[in-house]
Amino acid sequence: MLQLPRATGYTNAIQWGNIALLMATLLAVQAGVHWQQLRRWQKPVVVLAVALGLQASLLSASRGGWVALGLALPAVLVIVWRYRRELLWKLIAGFALALAVAGAANIGMLSQRMQLAQDEISHYFEESHTHSSLGIRLEQYRLAGQLVSEKPLLGWGMLGYIDEMHRRVDAGQYSQSIREYNFIHNEFIDLWVKLGVPGVLLQAALYVSVLALFWPSARRMRRFEGAPERWRNVLALRLAGSMVPLMYFSFGLTQHFFVHNSGIVFFVFCVVILWSALRGQEGHAGSAA
Repeated sequence: MLQLPRATGYTNAIQWGNIALLMATLLAVQAGVHWQQLRRWQKPVVVLAVALGLQASLLSASRGGWVALGLALPAVLVIVWRYRRELLWKLIAGFALALAVAGAANIGMLSQRMQLAQDEISHYFEESHTHSSLGIRLEQYRLAGQLVSEKPLLGWGMLGYIDEMHRRVDAGQYSQSIREYNFIHNEFIDLWVKLGVPGVLLQAALYVSVLALFWPSARRMRRFEGAPERWRNVLALRLAGSMVPLMYFSFGLTQHFFVHNSGIVFFVFCVVILWSALRGQEGHAGSAA
């Protein structure tokens, strides 16, 4: 109705769409674990809420965020295979159905975005067109490759990167299109350029440590086998907590989420809330089992 090219919410389209996708995933995980315990009227409400989250992602046209499902879904399937093998094919069928419905409802926009991606890539390599979304990213990656090769261990620093980027753009070595961005649209490349190898390792440690805190290993879940309700609650929280670093890692491949307030706040609050709820369910404080 507003004739907007992309849904943006109260932030930019990429942040808004990816956060909506993550929220839909967290709700889907919770509902999947507790599905048999949900009341009859709750099931269609949950399905509608998840569908609306997916629709928000689609309407934001944030292509990079859709890749995150390719990493999150296998992790979910591994857990389902381990603990609820009889539900595996139902889950796959339900996910395929959701994708089919969402795709059919947005076929025009999806085909347009995919065609646009192909056009932007071909225009960049064939015509050196750098003012498109993907063209800017590819030009940034080209610059990053040169900068990393010159200072691979400790990087250029934040101000050093900005100054060097402007210097090389002014010299005509790179397109003017990258001048307005103080960050590179890939968090690991951006950190490597600015902070060197230590920055990359620190970011990787953040994701790995959070995933390690939440991952529902057999040893952790075995403690609650005699209490089915507690077992389900713990599994749902651990699985949801595992989705946060996995999907944030995927988002970071094409968008540096942690240079935006929304990305930082959502990550921190998700981890704090899910971890606090998990410790409450497990009935004690201290280190993870």
